[in-house]
Amino acid sequence: MPLKPILTQKYLQECFDYVDGKLIWKVRPLEHFKTKRAFSTWNTRFAGKTAGYLHSSSYTKISLNGQDYFLHRLIWMYHTGYNPIHIDHIDHNPGNNSVENLREVTVIENHRNMSLNKNNTSGVTGVFWHASRNKWMSGIMIKGKNLHLGYFTTLEEATAARQAANIKYNFHPNHGT
Repeated sequence: MPLKPILTQKYLQECFDYVDGKLIWKVRPLEHFKTKRAFSTWNTRFAGKTAGYLHSSSYTKISLNGQDYFLHRLIWMYHTGYNPIHIDHIDHNPGNNSVENLREVTVIENHRNMSLNKNNTSGVTGVFWHASRNKWMSGIMIKGKNLHLGYFTTLEEATAARQAANIKYNFHPNHGT
């Protein structure tokens, strides 16, 4: 049985073509298979087809040599030759794996481009109704600490305070969308 190839940019480019955020299986060489029949069967079934399956996390995964990988990580490696610790989907859409929609980020940068939480009731990240004060409250988390931005009579004022803080603390323009 041949050894599993090390996952490299060169190997990925031997296995796939990149087309608009997708990886398309190439015809695989005979040395990747135990038998000629397996070689023929695999290439008949997969070559020329889009690789991957939708995982329960809403991200696409690809099985390659018995190991599962996230599609966006393979696309990043396909283009750059390395696998960073964190990759961000700029538009928050895990189905949009175009290389232009991916960026290498730190943990902090990744947290500064998060989607609006599904439990949010105001429609604005960091803004909520403070019932006991009968006002809107705005806040932001910086370096693990909650920073209070104030209480406001209107949602618009509280939103403006949060948006100003987003700019001041270098949050991505898509944060909270």
